[in-house]
Amino acid sequence: MFPIRSIHVFSAILLVALAARCGAAYWWQERLDRQDQHFAFGDSESYWTLATQIARGLPYEYGGPDAKIFRVPIYPLMIAPWIDVDDPYRNILAVRWMGCLLGTLAVAGVMYYAHLLFGRTAAAWAGILAALHPGAISMSILVLSEAPFVPMMVANLLLWRLAFNATRLRSVGWWSSAAGAIAAVAVLARPSWLLFAPFTCLLQFLFVPSQYRKNASMALAMLIGFVVVMSPWWARSYQITGHFVLTTLQVGPSMYDGLHPGATGASDTGMSFNSDFAKQQRLHDAQTADPDSTFEYRLNQRMSQAAKTWALENPAEVLRLAVVKVGRTWRPWPSADEIPGFTIRFASAAGMVIVVVPALIGLWQHRRRGWEVWMLWAPAIYFTCLHAVFIGSMRYRLPAVLILTILAAPVWADWMNRIFGRRSGNAAAT
Repeated sequence: MFPIRSIHVFSAILLVALAARCGAAYWWQERLDRQDQHFAFGDSESYWTLATQIARGLPYEYGGPDAKIFRVPIYPLMIAPWIDVDDPYRNILAVRWMGCLLGTLAVAGVMYYAHLLFGRTAAAWAGILAALHPGAISMSILVLSEAPFVPMMVANLLLWRLAFNATRLRSVGWWSSAAGAIAAVAVLARPSWLLFAPFTCLLQFLFVPSQYRKNASMALAMLIGFVVVMSPWWARSYQITGHFVLTTLQVGPSMYDGLHPGATGASDTGMSFNSDFAKQQRLHDAQTADPDSTFEYRLNQRMSQAAKTWALENPAEVLRLAVVKVGRTWRPWPSADEIPGFTIRFASAAGMVIVVVPALIGLWQHRRRGWEVWMLWAPAIYFTCLHAVFIGSMRYRLPAVLILTILAAPVWADWMNRIFGRRSGNAAAT
């Protein structure tokens, strides 16, 4: 753990992180209240609706029985205790403050991870970067699944590193199964994390081929932990549809959003094409004596197949769109449709540059440490690949940027030491 002489510094950083988030949450809610809005994003409304269904003891469905597997359940379950059944939107600010606590927990995880890798000075700088990073603050205060997902992601990576550095096979198994379990919880908060474990296991085999047996043991233990936690959700989905569903039945619409005629790499915010596909599916069902599974399942299959068919017929356009999506995800300056207001866009751009550039420098400086350093870049690589297929947006890079503060921290510590060390030397000389 942290040396006792550093505990006051780390406590102060966590207090700053919490205060910054609570202040931002209050300002954001006041801003929405003045505009007579509950939320700024449509996704927030869907989570709130599902949480209200849970609080009222109603079926877990979004808008009707044709959307029983619309969202994974973790975030709505976390919101549900805050729902006032008589006035469902009464406690939105309280839910934002819950997100502030979760965000502060993520900052603590980042500091601990940095301490394990680089020592207490780097841990302090990682905490400062994570505490004050505009993107990290926004993930905490918005009613979006990033709020619970980010601390789960940090915990997932921490457990993975503990498993990788364990020397006893039993310890490897326990840490790995715990990493698999928390990965599943993260998937039940944010389904896009689904393929991270197999993706990163593959990278680990490539980076550390000499530890084949240990890598295989980790992968197997993670799979066991993952399956155990995901099984209740899988069982529910199978009971409803009669088919195995990995996460939700929004994969097809999300895939079509990124791969269709006229796609731009950005999301069709209202997903206006959904209604056309729904009409086609209902027409098809009317001509079918015994439709397979539920309408929601069939619609998801139809849209997924349409996206795959278009992609196979237009490989050059898919490649062009992939470049556009990666650019949208990682461009420093976000577009006005993503973030309104020059000041907020400037803060977002500055927040990315002050983390990503030193993280690249840190990767080079510590390259001899191999996989344990490269793993800090694994979420960035993973989300980049994933959203080269689906849609690109700066929102999807934010969790990865938070992890990169760990690798940026020793670089910032070195820069500050040089600056203040030189000033101290000059002062002593005079």
